[in-house]
Amino acid sequence: MTTFIREATILDLAHVAHHLTDLDRMELAVSRETPIDAERLTLDAWKTTLHYAALTRDAEPAMVFGVDFNQPFTTTVWGFKTDRYREVILPVTKFIRRTMLPHLRDTIRVAEAQCVVHPDNQPSRKWLSVLGFSLKATLSGFGNRGEDMLLYARTA
Repeated sequence: MTTFIREATILDLAHVAHHLTDLDRMELAVSRETPIDAERLTLDAWKTTLHYAALTRDAEPAMVFGVDFNQPFTTTVWGFKTDRYREVILPVTKFIRRTMLPHLRDTIRVAEAQCVVHPDNQPSRKWLSVLGFSLKATLSGFGNRGEDMLLYARTA
């Protein structure tokens, strides 16, 4: 079986939430209102508008990602991953570029997609740039810890 991307099940979301990379755990500790709780993270991701899972060759969820519509014509994109994300990152990148972003732009008429990233999460920042996102702002005093976070955005 090659990498497979599908609509995420709640079990996919839970698996990844329980096996986060250290960088994602650090980032989520800042960006979420409550400390990292895998069950709550799973349910919050489940409630978003769109959610996908990328499975490895042996059918293990390695990355989940999605979209939530928070205001007209603007979405928040999110994603988190396990240490096996490198096995699925290229197919996920192709899926987002070829399927998800055109769907948001052409079908749903989204003008801007936004994502909040920790300044120390270099792999995510680099990947967002590959996907056409650019740094839009620094959000000072963010979250429980009052740390700075970075707002990335991609316009249609």
